[in-house]
Amino acid sequence: MESIPASLVKRLNDLGLSNYEAVVYAALVLYDNAEAKDIIEYLSISKPSVYEALDRLAERGLAVKRVSKPARYSAVSPEVAIDLLMGNHRKAADQALVALKKL
Repeated sequence: MESIPASLVKRLNDLGLSNYEAVVYAALVLYDNAEAKDIIEYLSISKPSVYEALDRLAERGLAVKRVSKPARYSAVSPEVAIDLLMGNHRKAADQALVALKKL
C-alpha cells in the first residue's frame, strides 16, 4: 500500500471509505481499467481484501465491474466519486439533524 500516498488515504477515509476501499479506488484511478489480479499485485494486499473492497466500491457507485472473463473494473471519475461521497455525508447530516431535533 506504500504506492498510494497516506495523505490521500486519510482524505478518502474522512469521506467514508475504509483503508482498503481508499487504496483500491486510487489504484483503479491509476489503472483506468484493471483486473483484480492487477490491483492485488500493485498494492500487495490480500485477494479477499481486494475483492471485498471492489464489491463495496461497486455497491457505492464508485467503481464499475465489466462483465468479462476475467472481470475488469474501472473507477468512476474522481469528480463523480467525490460528489457521491459528499452526498452521503450531506444525507447523513440531514438525518442526524432531524433526529437531534426530535430529542
